[in-house]
Amino acid sequence: MAAVSLATITGSTNAQVARLEVYPISSVILNDTDFPAGRSDGQPATIAGELPIPKADADEISAVILLYGLW
Repeated sequence: MAAVSLATITGSTNAQVARLEVYPISSVILNDTDFPAGRSDGQPATIAGELPIPKADADEISAVILLYGLW
């Protein structure tokens, strides 16, 4: 099964964020049988991803880990 995992590793970032950027991500909606079959002709959908941009003097910064592959 192909999967995408998104993890954000942060401490308490509210006081450390200089700005928050939001990016649209194009996707499709598939049912449980179409996804494993590798179909990609589902209903188009747009989701959003938030990217907090840390202040220059932040002690901790965010890390984003993207994984794609067969599990």
